Amino acid sequence: MKNYHYSFPDGRHSGNLIRLKRLLEHPGHFRLVLAEHNAPLYRDRIIEWLADSFPHSTTWPVSSDLSAGDFIERLRKLGPEQEAIQVVGLEDWSPEAESRLFLGLNYRREDLAAAAPLLLVLWLPKGAATRFAREAPDLWAWRTAVLDFALAPLPERLDIHNRALAFRGEDAERLRARRREIADYLQTRPEPGHADGGLLLEAARIYERLGEWDRALQAAEQALAIYRDNDDQRSTAVTQGQIADILQARGQLDEALRIRTEEQLPVYERLGDVRSILVCRTNIALTLLERGRAEERAQANELLCLALTDAERLRIPEARQIEAILQQFGMTCPPLPSNGRSG
Repeated sequence: MKNYHYSFPDGRHSGNLIRLKRLLEHPGHFRLVLAEHNAPLYRDRIIEWLADSFPHSTTWPVSSDLSAGDFIERLRKLGPEQEAIQVVGLEDWSPEAESRLFLGLNYRREDLAAAAPLLLVLWLPKGAATRFAREAPDLWAWRTAVLDFALAPLPERLDIHNRALAFRGEDAERLRARRREIADYLQTRPEPGHADGGLLLEAARIYERLGEWDRALQAAEQALAIYRDNDDQRSTAVTQGQIADILQARGQLDEALRIRTEEQLPVYERLGDVRSILVCRTNIALTLLERGRAEERAQANELLCLALTDAERLRIPEARQIEAILQQFGMTCPPLPSNGRSG
């Protein structure tokens, strides 16, 4: 089962989003995160997305007339019931007001830490972290992380990027023609960009369809390097799945299983991407079944049932595919009282 599902957030931020989510998972003491952004609506979507998993956090819009002392006192009042406070609105402050706050918080950093034994996320306009480091050097030294969530211009997409194959029964001649087109284009790109990662993944699928496994693996690994360089952990996970597909087709089941369970699934779990999780669980189950070990059959059955439950809840077509796999292997799932499905 293939997974080419992309969604919010921007994949290039998925690494930093996972880092921020990990910090939220360990409350109890003062930690300072500086998060830069350049789009308040996008920042708000990130905060809302995190709130689904971390209800004991709050968003605090600050006004520019706030002194450092008032800031600390307000934190003290907000803090007792919270594990994290996300401070927003600083993009509307004048340079003078921003500087006054940074200088004041630096001077009263010990009071700040005592008032907020929690994760404090300062959402700063792009470039403000540099000013923070200059004007609040002692508090800067206490920072836990600096995360960049600024939206960059979309990677340049040319006509070749928009003509991707649908992989719905194209014959070998069409596959080879598209392969040549991609190869000719990439020869003009000594340093392929983020958008070119998709072309390399497409080339890997073409080579896979043509049975050219070594070339398929080489193209997928080139795409993997691009996504890692861009800290795009979502696309990295998708590419890991493609590599696992190739290895599985070559009979390297142990390594394919390791990649799916250790490299791919944990990323989707940290991102909370339910659809990708259920697709990955299905592929893990299929790999276990292909290994043919009797002691792994129950694990595969359980993974398929978990995937089916999520697919039915999301009402997506994958539910029927998973049901067909269960039937093919003579497996059933326990009944679910909530929807009345039986095994």
